[in-house]
Amino acid sequence: MRTQKPLAISVISKMGFGRSQAMLGHQEDRFYEAEIYRLRVVLLLRQSIARESEVAAWLLRALDVARRQQAKSPELRAATSLAHLWHAQGKDSEARDLLSPVYGWFTVGFDTVDLKAANSLLAQLSAKPLCAVAGAVPATAEAETQEISQDPARMRFAVGG
Repeated sequence: MRTQKPLAISVISKMGFGRSQAMLGHQEDRFYEAEIYRLRVVLLLRQSIARESEVAAWLLRALDVARRQQAKSPELRAATSLAHLWHAQGKDSEARDLLSPVYGWFTVGFDTVDLKAANSLLAQLSAKPLCAVAGAVPATAEAETQEISQDPARMRFAVGG
């Protein structure tokens, strides 16, 4: 079974990152800015041309933009991606310190892909699940494996590549 690329990745890969970034400069609403920076990392990794320092720089930029916009979902995605990178680099403490407060902000939606992925990574980083909120659903190893296999950036970081 062939999986389709998310629409945003398809659009950015067809337009090119430069054009999609230039579009941001012409828009008052920069809602997708953080996600475009994070998706740039995915594209770089798919093309196998990314250096870890470049990946980290784009993810930090995405995280900064999401925080300035007070956009919690993009912040969670950027923090999770950066925490995966740091985990692969052996920086577990820094990864946990980054991701834990972002994850802790959420009070609902623990069955979503993003929160399951964050919870699963936090469980790996601290050797115990962080489902302190009643009704939170931890990601299973099987579900996390499937989610990682669908996102090359997470797959690379998850296997330490």
